[in-house]
Amino acid sequence: MKSMHKITKNKKGVSPLIATILLIAFAVALGAVVMSWGKNVESSSSELLSIEKCANVNLKVEKVNNIPQVFYGGTGSDGFVKFTIANTGSYDVDQLIVWVIGEKDTNIMELKQSSIKIGYPLIKEIKHDFNKYGSIKKLKFVPKIKIDDSHVTCAKNAIEEEKISPLS
Repeated sequence: MKSMHKITKNKKGVSPLIATILLIAFAVALGAVVMSWGKNVESSSSELLSIEKCANVNLKVEKVNNIPQVFYGGTGSDGFVKFTIANTGSYDVDQLIVWVIGEKDTNIMELKQSSIKIGYPLIKEIKHDFNKYGSIKKLKFVPKIKIDDSHVTCAKNAIEEEKISPLS
């Protein structure tokens, strides 16, 4: 019995103050890990939503008698490009980015007032400076959609057109 009493008397434990500090530190560290994990889950779910919505975006250049409705006209700095794009997807396009790839340089424009509702076309004429960019080699149309008050560029859903006719 004396030996039992001796064992319990010699045991030393952690003081309550140190134990409390350790528990608080552990709780704060665990909270920080959970919060950072939550931010990653939130951002990846918004990325998945963007990918899902972009998958439903589909544009096409309208054709009449198998001729793409993409034309150019004018000369020098008074040139222009006129095109007809249709929204054949299942999600509204909020805005278009147009790349006019010329012999000398590329002109990239975000077109204002270029929204296209599902099933509707967009007929637009944009300026083109033949002196600065050269003759037109290709047009690229990149759709932008609106998700929760932010614009998402659907670059993988871009369409290109190389058959550009002079407007007669």
